[in-house]
Amino acid sequence: MEGDTQSLPCDVIYTILSKLPVKSLFQLRCVCKSWRDIISEPKFSKSHLTESIKLVNRQRIFVRDTMSACFRSIGCEDGTGLDEELKFPVQKYRRAIVLCSCNGLVLLRAHKSDNMCVLWNPAIRDYKRFSCPSHISRNYMPHGLYYDSSRDDYKVIFFSKQPENNFIVFSFKGQSWTEPKKSPYLGFHGEMVLANGVLHLVALKPRKVANVRPPAQPYPFFYDDSDSDSEDGNTHLYKLVCFDTVDEKFKEMSQPNCINEGVKFSLTLMRGCLSLYCDTNHRKCVVVWTMKQYSDNNSWTKFIVIPRRQGICYFSTLTPLCATNKGEVVVMTERGNLLIYNDKENKLRHIWGENKHRPLWGENLSYPTLYVDTLVLPICATPVKRKRKREL
Repeated sequence: MEGDTQSLPCDVIYTILSKLPVKSLFQLRCVCKSWRDIISEPKFSKSHLTESIKLVNRQRIFVRDTMSACFRSIGCEDGTGLDEELKFPVQKYRRAIVLCSCNGLVLLRAHKSDNMCVLWNPAIRDYKRFSCPSHISRNYMPHGLYYDSSRDDYKVIFFSKQPENNFIVFSFKGQSWTEPKKSPYLGFHGEMVLANGVLHLVALKPRKVANVRPPAQPYPFFYDDSDSDSEDGNTHLYKLVCFDTVDEKFKEMSQPNCINEGVKFSLTLMRGCLSLYCDTNHRKCVVVWTMKQYSDNNSWTKFIVIPRRQGICYFSTLTPLCATNKGEVVVMTERGNLLIYNDKENKLRHIWGENKHRPLWGENLSYPTLYVDTLVLPICATPVKRKRKREL
């Protein structure tokens, strides 16, 4: 094999390898020394990441299965929802809370009594841990993971659990924390979405509504006013904002003109594009809008309309997660089951969790998150001591 591989130009080999899945790359490391050296280079990991993000069929859904002490990786591109069981190398983290992901890394939060957070790459079965000081663990919760390209560093943003609405950022490369900063908003609604390398959130601003009493207690940072008693059900203005990784400041973005002021919406990701969804027609449907050209307000396009009722079934909550190359959309129900909606056939079908009666998320705040198989593992300046991991 060594002689055969030498007949191929190095740039051709590099290009071919960068387009292969991680499982194949681990097998090809054994072909010859030159291939092993290429795959082991940090530069190659970044090239492979770029190619993986481009391919929708590499996209998978990462969930924690509360019925067993394991995580699952669910592929939806073929429409069958075939899943793979993923066990964390350390027993104590197998019931950790799934928070979010970035570049194939999944952010996990250990048990409430533990101050540890984990960045895990399920594809290569490797992980990095970092601990939160007691005062941070008490007062802040991690909510967003992003990559700072200007510093080649992965960072985690923590929001205050107290009414001050502060936030801090943890740098994985430097193993350091920023000073607390004040947020300009009352709180945030729904999940954070990483699109175009930028964190996006739905921020809440106060809205002047006649005859609406303020709440007796301060707003929590992530607030849901679905049961409010204002005319249209909302006591806040919903604003699309992004988090500037350089200045570490929040900036407001343009919303679709079709989204009226005060309409409640949430964020998601469709085929790599920033998207938002909201209820319409008295909660009969969920409408998804996609920003085709990032930061261009004129590029907002209606992507799909998903009915809540299918036959005799009515789903009180449908959360769009991702779209396949076939034009189908994967959605999650209030019980954590995963379904696929086919717009042409106007049908919803279960692909995972159909027979599970216990929610996969809720009281433990463990949500499904999208990720891709990559070779990425963050570099930290200070070595993290831990037990020796098992060999793949």
